[in-house]
Parts: sequence; C-alpha cells; structure tokens
Amino acid sequence: MDQTEGEKALRAGRLLVSLCESIPEPEVGYRIQGIAAQILLRLGARILEIKSQGHPDIVARDAEGIIRVEVETDLGSGRTRLPTPEDIQSVRPKEQGDRGYFALAECRAFPRWLVVPVERLTLRHVEMGPTVLAALSEEGTSRSWTREFLAFLIRNESRLPGLTYDRLRTLALESRSI
Repeated sequence: MDQTEGEKALRAGRLLVSLCESIPEPEVGYRIQGIAAQILLRLGARILEIKSQGHPDIVARDAEGIIRVEVETDLGSGRTRLPTPEDIQSVRPKEQGDRGYFALAECRAFPRWLVVPVERLTLRHVEMGPTVLAALSEEGTSRSWTREFLAFLIRNESRLPGLTYDRLRTLALESRSI
C-alpha cells in the first residue's frame, strides 16, 4: 500500500527530528547541505562544488546552465533571516540560463524546502521569517526539492546516522545519488 504524501512527510519528519536531536546543531546544517546536493543530483544536476565555508554553498550544472545555491537550515526556531549581500552576490546568475537560489530546509515534524530565486531577494532589505520566505519561494521548485527530501530521508532511514557531511559531499561530487 502506498503512503499518502502526508504520511510520507510525517515519517520523514520523525526521521529528521531524530537525526537532528542526535547530532550537534552545526553538523545538522552541514548534513543538510549534503542532502541538498543529493536533491540536485536526483533532479538531474551534476554537482561541481560544495563548500563548508564561503559562498555559495553548492554549485551545480544542469541542461539549462549553472545553479548556485546558498543553503540555510531551520530547526524550528522560526528565526528571521536576512540573506547577506555576500549570499545574494554569490548566487547571482552570471550567464543566460544560470539560476541562483536561497534554499531554506525546514527540519521539523513536516519537513519542507523553501527555494527562493535570487531575483526575488534582491529587492528585500528586511529580515525574513519562514512565512515571508514561503511567499517568495518558487512553488514548483520548492515542491520538487521537498518531494526529493522526503524520499531521501525515507530511502536512507537506516543509514541516516552514518551519512555525515563528508560522506554526502564525496558522493555528490562523484555524481553518486543515494
């Protein structure tokens, strides 16, 4: 019997919350970067670069061009965020077909991604909470990332504790989707 989307989200959320409770908060952010790279792989991109420090966090290529992503993680605090000028500049498209995103992973009972195109951020000069980021996000892209996020968590349930940032980064750079 197939699970409904709500059941998948709840199951994935339990797995994610358990993982987040078992590792230090900074490590959660790094692992979410690695998972974001896995999501991009599953969506047909090739990962060119993943940075633990500096901007952007991920650089990938697909049939349309270069994708630059700055990744943030929300562990349920609902805190506001203000993408820095460096964040925005680092993901700004440089050529026709390039795309840049500010991507927020909400790591709660019902996990989701809010993927905001950089063009929608350049006019904003105020801190943004999840509600504002949801309004600015690209609905189709956010839905695709969320679907892959949930599938990743469920598919790798038994492996999640061992999927460190370094392991996820290495696999993504080798174009090995898990």
